[in-house]
Order: sequence, then structure tokens, then C-alpha cells
Amino acid sequence: MSYWLALLLAICGNIGANFAFKKFTVETEISRSWSSMLSAALHPMLWVGLTLGVMLLLSYLYALRGLPLRTAYTLATSLSIVGISSVGMIFFGEVIGLKAVLGIAFVIVGVGLLTTG
Repeated sequence: MSYWLALLLAICGNIGANFAFKKFTVETEISRSWSSMLSAALHPMLWVGLTLGVMLLLSYLYALRGLPLRTAYTLATSLSIVGISSVGMIFFGEVIGLKAVLGIAFVIVGVGLLTTG
């Protein structure tokens, strides 16, 4: 697998894991009872998030073997932020105002400057 593909997989894993964890928290009521905790521990979205988190970690570690740290980290974090913001808006109705849109635009411009220079 190419290092770039591994980095893309890590970014997608990060976005997917955050989506799954958010969905888990929205769908789950956790109280101090054993049945509540067991129900939460067996919730499918928790396990999807954990699995994607492991995929994220392993893919990112592989990508670091062949990519400069500055490039890998910058792309992984910034594109994950953009993706997670989009997921929040599309699937959870989170409002993204003008300041956030400008912030995302600055992130994209900053990534371009950091990874090409």
C-alpha cells in the first residue's frame, strides 16, 4: 500500500470514528446501573468507532514510514477537521457559521502552504 493511500485511510478513519462516537453518544443514555453500562458497552456504534480508531492509528503509523512528518501530520489533522466539521453539519445538524467557514478556508490554504513549501 502506498504511503499516501495509508494517509488517506487514516483521515477517513478519523472522520468515521468521530462520526460513530458522536452517534453513540446521541443514541445512548448511560446511567450507573449495570444494565445501562452493559447496553452502552455493546452498542454497535461504539465498536465501529473503536475499530475505525485502530484503523486510523495503524494507517497513520504506516504513512509516517514514507512521508515527512510535517506533511503527514498537517494533512491528517487539518483534513480531518474539515471532514469532521462537514459530518457534524450534514448528519447532526450542527450549525457552521461564517467564522467557521472562513476558518475551514484558512485551514485549507494553510495546508497548501505548509505541504508545498
